[in-house]
Amino acid sequence: MFPYLGGSVVNVKDTHTPSESQANLIKQTKEAIADGKIVGDGHTIFNPEFYAPHFSVEQLRKAKLIHTHESDTSDHKSTIFGTDGNPIEKLEGIYNLYFLYWLCGALGIDSNNDYNGRGSQAQELARRIRTHINN
Repeated sequence: MFPYLGGSVVNVKDTHTPSESQANLIKQTKEAIADGKIVGDGHTIFNPEFYAPHFSVEQLRKAKLIHTHESDTSDHKSTIFGTDGNPIEKLEGIYNLYFLYWLCGALGIDSNNDYNGRGSQAQELARRIRTHINN
């Protein structure tokens, strides 16, 4: 983005120094990537502990990412299955696609995309996060 400031064009990325909290989030994300926690999965509801130690349960709760998800067994796409493959009524966790959208927003990464599928959206968001952090 190139906003006009005083008649000249300035690249905001070059003039922006991350705050301490932003620098900490970047560090957390870099470590989470290395640990395989930033995954392009748009279907799974993870236990909040999945993201630990990089993102604390407190941090995820504050971001309003932890929810009780309930199955709608009228369709397999809206049914939550347990690790044993059987449908379960409900579970508390973090829908990974929402986590990826939240993380993009928190890092200032554009999350707009033309993908319709949950998996495709998640893969694109994870790719953008990795690219942003590794540059």
